[in-house]
Amino acid sequence: MVQQDQQQQQQQEQEQEQAAAAAAAQQQQALQQQQQQQAAPPQRIQSALLDRFEAAKGDITTLRNQVDVDDASWATFAQAVSGRPDGVLTVRDLAYLSDVDTTAALVSVPTALMRSRIGLLYDACREACGLRQALTHTMPAAPAAELGMGPPPKRAKMATFVDSVDDSSFDLLPPLNYSALVERTRNIFGELDDDQLPSREQLSGLQAKLNDGGIPFVDFGVWAPRQRHRLKDIKLTKWTFGCDGQAEKVSAPSLPSHGEWKKSFTIYKFGLVMLGAASVADLEAYQSQVDHLYSTYGDEHWCFLVEADELMRSSRLARYASNRNDVKRWGEAFRSAAADHSFWSMHMDRRVFKVERERGSVARKGDGVTSGKQESPATQSRGSKDRSREICFAYQRGAEGHAGAQCPLGRRHVCLACKQSHALPRGNRDCPTRRTTKAPEAPMQAGRGGGLKGEGKHPNSTIRNNEALINNDLYRGSKLITSGGSSSEQTVLGGLRRTVLSTELLKDGRCAFHSLKKKLESIVLPRLSSLRDVGRSALPPSLVDEARRAIANFGGAGDEAVEITNPYSPLRGHLWEMLISAAGDWDVEIPKWLSAAGAPIGVTQTIRPCAIFPMGESSDQEEPEDGALCIWERLAESSGAKAANEADFKNYPSAEQRPDVTMELLRAEERQGFCEIFQSRSDLVAALGSEEFLVSRLALAPKPNGKWRLICDATASGLNDAVETSENVVLPRASDLVEDALDMAQHDGGFQNLEFLSVDFRSAFKLIAVAGSERFCQICRFGGFFVKFNVLMFGTRSSPLVFCRVSSCACRLAQLLYAGSELRISCYVDDPAVIVRGPSPAVRKLRMLTVLLLWEALGIPLAVEKGQRGPTMKWIGMQFALYPNEIQVSVPTDKISAMGELASEMLATSSKVSSKCLRKFCGKAAWAGDVVPYVFAFLAPLWRVSAYAQAKQKSHVALSKAQSSLWWLWVFLRSAFLQSPKAPGSHCLTRSFRLSCRKPPRVCIVVDASTTGIGGILMWGSSHDKAFPVSYFADIVSEHDVRLLGVERGSCKSQSCLELFAIIVALKLWASRLADCSRVIVESDSLVALNVMLRQRSRSEVVNRLVAKVAMMAALDQKLLSIRYCHVSGTDNGMADALSRLTEGRCIPRALSSAVRVYCPVRDEGFWAEAESSLVVARDSLQIVFSYDVVSMSARGRAVTMGSCVGAVACPRWDLLELDLGRCGPG
Repeated sequence: MVQQDQQQQQQQEQEQEQAAAAAAAQQQQALQQQQQQQAAPPQRIQSALLDRFEAAKGDITTLRNQVDVDDASWATFAQAVSGRPDGVLTVRDLAYLSDVDTTAALVSVPTALMRSRIGLLYDACREACGLRQALTHTMPAAPAAELGMGPPPKRAKMATFVDSVDDSSFDLLPPLNYSALVERTRNIFGELDDDQLPSREQLSGLQAKLNDGGIPFVDFGVWAPRQRHRLKDIKLTKWTFGCDGQAEKVSAPSLPSHGEWKKSFTIYKFGLVMLGAASVADLEAYQSQVDHLYSTYGDEHWCFLVEADELMRSSRLARYASNRNDVKRWGEAFRSAAADHSFWSMHMDRRVFKVERERGSVARKGDGVTSGKQESPATQSRGSKDRSREICFAYQRGAEGHAGAQCPLGRRHVCLACKQSHALPRGNRDCPTRRTTKAPEAPMQAGRGGGLKGEGKHPNSTIRNNEALINNDLYRGSKLITSGGSSSEQTVLGGLRRTVLSTELLKDGRCAFHSLKKKLESIVLPRLSSLRDVGRSALPPSLVDEARRAIANFGGAGDEAVEITNPYSPLRGHLWEMLISAAGDWDVEIPKWLSAAGAPIGVTQTIRPCAIFPMGESSDQEEPEDGALCIWERLAESSGAKAANEADFKNYPSAEQRPDVTMELLRAEERQGFCEIFQSRSDLVAALGSEEFLVSRLALAPKPNGKWRLICDATASGLNDAVETSENVVLPRASDLVEDALDMAQHDGGFQNLEFLSVDFRSAFKLIAVAGSERFCQICRFGGFFVKFNVLMFGTRSSPLVFCRVSSCACRLAQLLYAGSELRISCYVDDPAVIVRGPSPAVRKLRMLTVLLLWEALGIPLAVEKGQRGPTMKWIGMQFALYPNEIQVSVPTDKISAMGELASEMLATSSKVSSKCLRKFCGKAAWAGDVVPYVFAFLAPLWRVSAYAQAKQKSHVALSKAQSSLWWLWVFLRSAFLQSPKAPGSHCLTRSFRLSCRKPPRVCIVVDASTTGIGGILMWGSSHDKAFPVSYFADIVSEHDVRLLGVERGSCKSQSCLELFAIIVALKLWASRLADCSRVIVESDSLVALNVMLRQRSRSEVVNRLVAKVAMMAALDQKLLSIRYCHVSGTDNGMADALSRLTEGRCIPRALSSAVRVYCPVRDEGFWAEAESSLVVARDSLQIVFSYDVVSMSARGRAVTMGSCVGAVACPRWDLLELDLGRCGPG
């Protein structure tokens, strides 16, 4: 039994072991199966499309060779679609591309032949993959329709969309092709409205005319913006019922107005540009001619101009086209047509003259002159008076007998172009003013050193003067425009003031400089992290040399183009010439100035204008004959000519008393190649080749950093009298930088992505070498030595103009690298301020470095020790600060103190003030006007006095009535000084600008006054007819008002004064309820009161005191800096009128039932003391209370009162005021 039990136990143990082994084996097998499943590839999805994709792995080279696509075109196409020249290798790579992407990439292929072949290759690859053909030009319309691949191309009638008398039809462009052309145009010219671009039908019809080889004429009667709406209106209103009930056919007017003509021509212009038939400059030259004729003859003779325009564009244009078989010949034809004065004279001028002559003869017959009837003396006097006011059109065309100042017919001999009388051999189109305001045409020349070749771009444009910028301060009620010296409108390029506006006239340059930007950025990017302290540390020379080679390569030149072109200037003239040509810049004189010949200074050589800055009053310059042949006839008696031979010649004491400093500055100039120092007069004569030369005296002027600036007095030597300049340099203002910042901040809704950069151009004027024939005027003497300056002297009248021409060009070239939303530049002579926008600091840093690299590559040395970068910047004497929601502009306290000291010095004089001191004060105070615009109104009388003193060459001048303006400015400056912190480097007069400044005004104040009361309403909205009332006031004319204003209650003589009084009371009542930077509209039915508030000036002393009160209150309170005054008719001002007549029995209007009434406090001295911003200053035991009207003083118990501030004496410490008790009157 025991043995059986052991056998059974052993058998059980064996069974258990076998079961465990089987389980382990099963588990191992399951694990292996799981691993195999994981390692096995996924099950292939069955798809015919994927099978075709998999089968199309073949190399595309075979198919490409069959259709003869060359390697260069294929690399260009592959780069466009894949980003690499070798990015398209297989058939499937090309076949499965979108037709939209393929069409867009085909635009980059340079020739039409290669575009067609690549399109054929695209459809062949698609056919190999079993796909349908996608490009319509690879298959005819009929087979496509038979295969069910879509209908044939649509057709449209030429008479409906292009030319009303052409009954033919044309094929419409494919939508994808049209979209590609529109996108390409917007990439080149920026954002364009739909109304500026031709529709698909218009562009197709214009292309059909060009393809037929005919004149690309369009009828502006049917060619217009919003053409679909026009056709719909014509279709729906084709028939109507007349007054007699009969059906009448309505015909659209065939004569467009001048405004409609300009809109249609804009579409026509961009249509030809999109099709490559002309450039913008060619067509704008033609439009400029039409606009000028319209401005000359007006709407009265517009019909003649329309007929002449249609005749030119429909038939005569072919005469000016060249014989070459190219669509681009039409651009040259338009330019030549604009310059054909004989055509416009025949078809416009003569027709107008004939009409005017016939009109005059009819008028004379009507007056009885030819009928022999006797005229009454009254009739004769009226007739002669009328004729004397008429403009003589015979004088305009230069008719015989009409060349003098007196007209034989009794009319006015005035040129319509310049409004002056002068000899006109060929009519007013030969007016010098009109001739000089146009930009010169760049000659056809090859770039130096193998540079760019081609025809220069003609910069004629109808765009308004971009230097005529608008001051955004709306309190003055009208736009403040800065114009040139000529009375006619000038189209100038500019470049210093908001450079981005100048580049809008250089459309072709934007496209060309896009590739240059890529080259420069590719140089900077690898070193971006290692380049630190942007703007405050110099760029590595190796980086600058690489950029110069890249620019030379961009212009197609060799390494010789990077060399210096003038031994006295570091500027690289060949690089400037290539970039100016590529940009189509107007200033074609700069390459000549930077060559070995040098730049003129306006003595023996003319500074030729290129429409960069507005022309001055004396714009007629003639080239001198034989250089300096007659210069010494004018300068023989000048002090500079005599100083050349004086044995005891002395410079100014500032230079003679510091001989070491003066000599060190001259040696430094010599080391840099700016001047040459000669030991004797004979050495100088040998270098000049002339015994005659001008000597200017030297002076030293201190710089803010403690160093000295060397100045040559070219005025005293007589050099500036011999210099002739014709352009007025237009410099930027603080408001220009603010406008640029606001424009850029609108893209992000804030200023968080903006950053400032400012780096001066080192040496400034001395970067420009002077022509050899002009250097005899640039001589100085010091310590027995003779100094000949080879570069522009600091002190010559033409130096700022010549240098600003060059610096403005440098800014334009840099601005062309980036769009206005990415970077903007303004430059004050040699101090550029750059605003950069970017999503990250790295992007902003890249753009800053690219601009600085371009300037360094051109040879402009940068003063990196003065560089500034970040959210704050000090520029043109003001502090600019960027915050997330606003930009702040402030004036440093030390500048306010300097202005106050000048004002105190002038007020301390008893009779006349120094003209030099007055001019200096006006110049300094004008800066504060950009922050507080009310300053301009009180500066205007002082500017007039200063201009009078300068014209009469008076060293001292009496202020007379302008003294009250000086007192106001003194009080304002003192108030600002006392309110500012006294810490070193502090600022005051801070003004904030937010994006809300661009929004329409949200607050409206409506006021009115009667002879017995005043009333006003505060409304929320842009005008009282679109707003709802929030608050109102109504009050009577009190006894305090009568005494203050000197008016008579109930008399209509006081009406205007009370209307102004109501505006001031309303502003004072509700100023505390306004938000900072808010824009306010003040409406009144009194034109007199509104005009006084706009001009801040009146003939009435009482009104002037009121204006001074409100101006002081607003100047010290930012809430009232942006006020716009609007006039409303008396019938529309019923609610405010009722409030002013409550004492006459009128009731409060029901519309004001939900508004809150506020009650005016008593308008006594306390009410106005706050408005006058009275000042209380304690000094010793003397207390002075100063206000604009009255100065009262109490000293040791005595009271002294002085009226109108007569007898005030200012001490050297302008912030403390002393009064001469003996001159203050009784007391």
